Amino acid sequence: MKVFIVIDVDAGRLAQNIKILSDYGKVFDARSVQEMVQVREREGHVDAVFLSTNVPNIRETVVKIGKNLRADGSPAHVFLIGEMNPDTLADLFDAGVRDITRHPINPVEVGLHKKLPTLTDEREISVHFGTPQATREKIILFCSPKGGDGKTTISTQTGAVIAKMTGQALLIDADYAGNAYRKLGITSMTHSIIDFEKEDSQLLDRHSLENKLITHQQSGLKVLPSPWNEHTSIPAKMAENALLAYRRFYGNIVVDLHQGYTPAFETLKDYATDIICVCRPEEDELERAMEMIIRLYEAAPDKLRIIVNGLRNEKELQPIRVGLEQFKIKAPLSSLPYADKEFAQRKELPVFLEPKRSLYSRELRAILKGLGITNSKDAVPTATAEPGASKEKETPSAPKGPGWLRKKFGRVAD
Repeated sequence: MKVFIVIDVDAGRLAQNIKILSDYGKVFDARSVQEMVQVREREGHVDAVFLSTNVPNIRETVVKIGKNLRADGSPAHVFLIGEMNPDTLADLFDAGVRDITRHPINPVEVGLHKKLPTLTDEREISVHFGTPQATREKIILFCSPKGGDGKTTISTQTGAVIAKMTGQALLIDADYAGNAYRKLGITSMTHSIIDFEKEDSQLLDRHSLENKLITHQQSGLKVLPSPWNEHTSIPAKMAENALLAYRRFYGNIVVDLHQGYTPAFETLKDYATDIICVCRPEEDELERAMEMIIRLYEAAPDKLRIIVNGLRNEKELQPIRVGLEQFKIKAPLSSLPYADKEFAQRKELPVFLEPKRSLYSRELRAILKGLGITNSKDAVPTATAEPGASKEKETPSAPKGPGWLRKKFGRVAD
């Protein structure tokens, strides 16, 4: 996907041109070369910078862009937006400006209608969204078949660990139950995700966005809350607006989605680097869990990971293993033990308890290490096969005969 940066001191012009360019790639606004470099580092490359002619010190900015924004050894192309004296324009061409276009941007004039031939010079840019080689970005979606599976509990702890490690992480609560900030022990909020109902909320400046967040003091995790029971669901577009607004400034984002296969999940799944389905081991919930897992796997097979939460003994994991085998679902399977004692201690999050003394802490850290967000010293491996061990095991062969899965869903995956 192509990446563009627009620089303009006029907010109205900026919004109009961002909207035009968004049909052709990902668009970011920037107010300094440093912010442009941050976009390049996060996205892996920048294809073009569109610089308004009303920006002060244009030539100096153009020169800095040429020095600092490089992808695969080539500078990002710089286009001017507006009008300029021909003599001054000639000097800017020498400094590295590729062309000048009118306001609003005309896609034809910069080759956007031809799949960016003037931007790429027919060169294929080898960048794949979500891979470590292309970006440091981590966007993790948490979902569950039903309420009470532990989705919010695990998502908040995951965000806290990332924040503690990196100093920069955001949790977006897109579950209308609105429990995320309460799980972190935060007692009040003033703003919420409903502030992102309108599409232009994607363009809010960083100061405005930060003012909408609350902070978990122990870890430094920032939280965009959801208002408790004010919606029957969080609209998909609202969740997307929030994600795209904060993604300009946060490289690590955890999204706590509402239970079930929701429109918000369908909208956000393509942005995600990882998708976590949290379910319970109880037999009477197995059918619902498998139905959810099947849909998630069909939607994003390479991103899905399954966590069975609240395991009391290893035998409880066997039915879901059989189900995954029967439907040929190859998503990694982990588990977390039942942990009443850990959650009875409200002084700190269970994941931050001493791993040697807490099986739950040890197993959750091991799961996070598998996601690539925990360093090795924080993940203490399980020495013995204890209940709830999150080590991924060989999946045993499914029993002969169709069983309840075929009866329930009428098929077995090919």
